[in-house]
Amino acid sequence: MESLEERTHLIEYSLVAILIHQALIERQRQGRQVPSSAALAVVVTALLGLLDECIQAILPNRVFDLVDIGFNALAGLMAILASLALARARRWRS
Repeated sequence: MESLEERTHLIEYSLVAILIHQALIERQRQGRQVPSSAALAVVVTALLGLLDECIQAILPNRVFDLVDIGFNALAGLMAILASLALARARRWRS
């Protein structure tokens, strides 16, 4: 996490994870079967991070980095956990 661009990935992948999770929740509300929307959102976010790094591997001025994949997945996981905790706190307060 040396450059500002790498640090912004934490925010970007957090937002991606939350958007994916919300889309999956909406599908559930419409009656579709979605197995564990939170876990699926984290997995999809991690796969998008992997895809991003694979694209960087073929670009001449970019570098493939396994650590970046881990940070992207971790950002998604932390965002989903925070989102679930916030939802639980809202339900508990009501």
